[in-house]
Amino acid sequence: MHQIWSSKEFRGILIISILCIALSGCATVTTSRFQKVPFDSSPQGADVSLSSGHKGVTPCFFNLQRNKKHIVTMSKAGYETVELTLKKSICWSTAGNMIIPGLLGIAVDTLTGAMCKIIPEKVHVDLQSK
Repeated sequence: MHQIWSSKEFRGILIISILCIALSGCATVTTSRFQKVPFDSSPQGADVSLSSGHKGVTPCFFNLQRNKKHIVTMSKAGYETVELTLKKSICWSTAGNMIIPGLLGIAVDTLTGAMCKIIPEKVHVDLQSK
């Protein structure tokens, strides 16, 4: 009878499993490099332009890179143009790296940008008449 603990297949699966855990950061597993950020305005129908090149009309949303600062411009005929900055902040899911897998996980989360979150998480602008 063949023992499972001594088989080459089991050792291979175990090594691959350990490497998968060790090479993934906690935030990389629980989030992604991108964050879905909704944009809206009062009144709706404002043009939205981001420094990343994204463009749309409110209400809309964009999947934005978490590790970047984004400058947003909202404009609509008859209303003042508004410019605001979306900043990055540290995401609490990165704290899981303190338990498992440690420094390697922090490095992975940092390189992928998964350790960050964009704030504010939702954007709503009350446009002012000219």
